[in-house]
Amino acid sequence: MARIIPLAVMVALLAGCAAEVAPKPVARAQDKGDRFYVEQAETRARVAPIGVRVAWTNPESGHSGAIVATRDAFDRQSGAYCRDFQTETTAGGPPKKATATICRRPDGAWRALP
Repeated sequence: MARIIPLAVMVALLAGCAAEVAPKPVARAQDKGDRFYVEQAETRARVAPIGVRVAWTNPESGHSGAIVATRDAFDRQSGAYCRDFQTETTAGGPPKKATATICRRPDGAWRALP
């Protein structure tokens, strides 16, 4: 499996890229408020059925996005359960799209594997 980037990090990075194109005077995309909403959406997306869109919006910054689980998989090296996601983030410019994969470790935490 390719290098795995935590989903919340991917969405925050995309939001930051969009904010640099068209910055908002009140808040930047990588502020704590955006991360709070992204992390809530990520938690819901981990258990949502494949193909269900989980949206998030930060009413203070106006930034928004969505996460969709696209596939369940297993990491061949570790045997960890993983999910592939498509993310979309809008933060003051056109939507930015990306894909990400997160895996569940033996302790139950979801994150990138070493």
